[in-house]
Amino acid sequence: MSGGPLVTTDGNVSAMVFATDLGSAQGSFALTARELSSQARAGTTPVTAVSTGPYSD
Repeated sequence: MSGGPLVTTDGNVSAMVFATDLGSAQGSFALTARELSSQARAGTTPVTAVSTGPYSD
């Protein structure tokens, strides 16, 4: 489940799953909050203005 939480046995979220290999016993790949936090913060600051006008091809 991409984008889902990786939850520990005591109920804490430890990471976000970004890929799963259903053919493997250890088939999930995840990023921890530390690994994600700087990128998430960067995504809150716009770097380029965008038009709010109508869509055109």
